[in-house]
Amino acid sequence: MLVRVQSVELREGYTINVLFTDGSQREINLIPYLKGPIFDPIRVDQALFGSMQVEEGTIAWPNGADIDPDVLYYGFTPAWADTGRDYPL
Repeated sequence: MLVRVQSVELREGYTINVLFTDGSQREINLIPYLKGPIFDPIRVDQALFGSMQVEEGTIAWPNGADIDPDVLYYGFTPAWADTGRDYPL
């Protein structure tokens, strides 16, 4: 069974509380994940950051940015960081 994001709640700054489909939850500071051109507007605009929604089991923003739920759940390094690219896949 894949564990996905069920809900997300904003905390202070760029920290969120994530409830996963297995019932676990974590507080996660997203700043380390907000790298690259697609995340630039999200990183500089707190209102845009706060507009995140859960879509198909992951966190997504209106500009098309999202974060792999496995990165959030397992603490994996984002794919863009593994490849040396400065943008998410």
